[in-house]
Amino acid sequence: QTMTEKWADGAATFQGFHMRGFPNLFLVSIVQSGFSVNFPHMLDEQAKHLAYLLDEVRRRGAEVVETTQDAEDAWVQTIVDSARFNVQFLEACTPGYYNNEGRPAERTVRNGSYGGGSPAFTRILEQWRADGSLEGLELS
Repeated sequence: QTMTEKWADGAATFQGFHMRGFPNLFLVSIVQSGFSVNFPHMLDEQAKHLAYLLDEVRRRGAEVVETTQDAEDAWVQTIVDSARFNVQFLEACTPGYYNNEGRPAERTVRNGSYGGGSPAFTRILEQWRADGSLEGLELS
């Protein structure tokens, strides 16, 4: 399956970094991830998270990391739920490309960033790292 095929109905990731079916692929973007007006800051937060993850994978003797389907599905739902407030805004905007001509679809919402804000997204990552279990990922 290609990434285009996987995302035909909208993005699907775990924490914006991982996609089921694409082991050892790590995304760094704003899609289903944190977004900030200070984009370099968000890139730094993502880099810290991935550095932690890669160090843990190596420390545990694994070579492959992939998200579980359950974790990906749950994160997609988190993205959809966190973007609900944005749907009304998109519906009120002048019709165009970014709001599907005034009819924002779930695909539009799924392709967006985490709607809780960058500080909340950063806290999610920090708490996930502090837990240490790498919940949502499979290592082999």
